Amino acid sequence: MEFDKIVELVGKPVRVKLAEETTLCGFLLNVDPLSLSVFLLFEEQSEEEVEFDADEKNFFIKMILGHAVKSVELDLFSDSDKLLSEEQISDIFDHIVGLNQHEANESKFEMPTKFFTVEEAKASLLGWLTKNGIQYETSNETTVKILNGSVHIEPPYFANNVICDKISFQKEVKKMVSKWRSES
Repeated sequence: MEFDKIVELVGKPVRVKLAEETTLCGFLLNVDPLSLSVFLLFEEQSEEEVEFDADEKNFFIKMILGHAVKSVELDLFSDSDKLLSEEQISDIFDHIVGLNQHEANESKFEMPTKFFTVEEAKASLLGWLTKNGIQYETSNETTVKILNGSVHIEPPYFANNVICDKISFQKEVKKMVSKWRSES
């Protein structure tokens, strides 16, 4: 399994073959580039056609750890002709973490309270990443890159300082940075 091939399937109906010879079918929401763990969206089974609506909670999500995944492939036999847009995937993750636009706007005004300098904050973040087995690299004196350089965390290292083109990755890393901040 290669990350680049799996990530092309995000938002599409897929079949995930597991090591114990079972198969799960659902929409691929995301894939972790390091562990190859996958997030699948399953729609509730209903007699009537149901459109995705994060507020209606007509779905559930499973995370399948990378070591249990044998393969991920497009589900050619899916009776769903729908694809999930990046915006819908983002809405799903927003719903899960309970993040709404108002909360996101308020978080822009977080004030550093635990670190006196950017260097202290960076050292703490790097220590936390190492402790949690997350690989990183630093490109300059302040920027921290993770997920093979696709996500940048800029000083002063708050959730708002996460920069990434992929909204779903960005939201996950923002949660991670918030968790680090709360634990520090």
